[in-house]
Amino acid sequence: MLLDEKNASKTKVIKIFLALFSVWGTVSVLGVRQNAVVVLCFAFFTFWAFNKYVKCPPNIKLWGNLYGIVFTMALYAGTQIDYTVMEFLPFTLKNAVQAVGLGIFICTATGVLLNFAAFALPKRFALKAAPALTYKTWAFYFVPVFVVFLGYLLAFYPCIYAADSVSSLRQAMGALPLHNHHPVAFALFIRACMLPVYRITGSFHIAAAFFTLVQQFIMALILSYTLFYMRKKGVSAAVCGLGLIFYCTSPVLGVYSTVMWKDNLFSVFLLGFSLCVYEAVDTKGAFLKRPRGLVLYSGFALLTAFFRNNGYLVIAAVTIALAVYLYWKRAPKATLAAFAVLLIAVPVIQGPIYGALGISQGSFAESLSIPLQQMGYTVSHGGTISQTQLEDIEKIMPIDKMAQAYRTTSSDPIKFSADFDDGYVNENKGSVLGLWARMLPRNLNLYVKAYLLQTSGFWGIQTPVYYSSDSLDGFLVGENTAALSDMWQRTLHISGRSVLDRYLQSYVDATGISFFVRPAVCIWLALFAVALLFVKRKGKYVLALLPLIVLWTTLMVATPVAQDMRYFFLGYLILPCIFGLFAVSGAQTEKQA
Repeated sequence: MLLDEKNASKTKVIKIFLALFSVWGTVSVLGVRQNAVVVLCFAFFTFWAFNKYVKCPPNIKLWGNLYGIVFTMALYAGTQIDYTVMEFLPFTLKNAVQAVGLGIFICTATGVLLNFAAFALPKRFALKAAPALTYKTWAFYFVPVFVVFLGYLLAFYPCIYAADSVSSLRQAMGALPLHNHHPVAFALFIRACMLPVYRITGSFHIAAAFFTLVQQFIMALILSYTLFYMRKKGVSAAVCGLGLIFYCTSPVLGVYSTVMWKDNLFSVFLLGFSLCVYEAVDTKGAFLKRPRGLVLYSGFALLTAFFRNNGYLVIAAVTIALAVYLYWKRAPKATLAAFAVLLIAVPVIQGPIYGALGISQGSFAESLSIPLQQMGYTVSHGGTISQTQLEDIEKIMPIDKMAQAYRTTSSDPIKFSADFDDGYVNENKGSVLGLWARMLPRNLNLYVKAYLLQTSGFWGIQTPVYYSSDSLDGFLVGENTAALSDMWQRTLHISGRSVLDRYLQSYVDATGISFFVRPAVCIWLALFAVALLFVKRKGKYVLALLPLIVLWTTLMVATPVAQDMRYFFLGYLILPCIFGLFAVSGAQTEKQA
């Protein structure tokens, strides 16, 4: 037990937690939150109350303070951005004082939350022994999720075509040669689904609908298995039932299931891969000693690696980390050898073999999203640039054109500009990176601002969601979507899209789901789970969250846009696991487990 029962009971912890947030809520509602003195006084009050009435081990305070400090820094940086124009506000001493007070409060509140989560959740929601389940339980979760998805297919028949869909679709149908800018594997998957149906029926719409049906089936299969797996690991039926409600009622999942994007399948494959990592850790490597386990792990890893171009970085980092853990646990050499083959095979296939087949790679500019944004911000904001550097920038793109093309939230206007010399960038990678590095020392302040603005949606919870109350399409996939017909309208004489629009608005109003459709919120919840696992001395389970964390890291290094949920869709899919597997099951003590 982590909480000293003599000094603080479970009830007292909950009461203190609710009291602190009640006071903070009152302060916010009264509008005195801007008073720096009030913020500091309240912060010190919460700090005193926590330390006086809640007795807990030092590791809870350590991880609570560590998480609280980092989160406060992100929160403060987010408040300094004016999101209407995407520029930083002037720094003031008042804001800094408020940040200190807010930081003390957040560190205190995080400690209370960790205390509650570590002490109360496993006892309340985890079972003493995992139940004996059959695959009927899996079907129980699968059927409602798949049926709900079918409703979205009828409303957006045959699918939703987004901007990126066009390139993949044209490759799939042979209108464009295969290239890996948009992954070849996804184009081939579209071809395998659509081409046979098109040849049989002669209808492009029916073929596209069949693709959507297969995509929805795969998504429902993996999402339902996630809930089934949680039950197998001893998570209560109530928690898994809440997860089922989440998967069935969220319009995000329903609409995404109908969009022809690589990101949807990539995300569910990565979710399956994460479950394999969890099982490998939970069984201390025994899962991977069996052929079935190794096939599942390798299969999900390969699908992840080939369905999005940053997928290999994710599975490579996680596989190496898992190999180190298993080596320490004296795993069979055959398992480690299989890992080595996996890590070597992917780059060989995507490199020499793709080249031999005439499949071209994506432009190097795709890896330069953030450097290009930093140079664009420097040019457009009057940074310090030498004559030699100006001449080098001109080789990439005319200075005036770069200044005009620069957009705070996306690197696409620069990369896809007609004035951008993509050939020069691909042939002179070292020179371009060297130019970026030479400009950095004298423009460090501008570089930092450009980076924070470009990645703001992946760390700042205040970043506005791409949301339009008038359109379900606009909320989730942008204005350039086009579903061809509405089968609800044809068969039932009811506008499916109109019904879903109204449902979306009421769902948002009732649940505040728009707050959770933010990559930043998802990653902060995941990082809280990491802190909780270390508090419970179950840090090995962090390996199962590593796919999510590495995915986020790749976006922080080379994101093309400031925020887009589809790039971090895994963070949304894994929310039931954050509470179920990591906060409840994975957070049990050794004695309980």
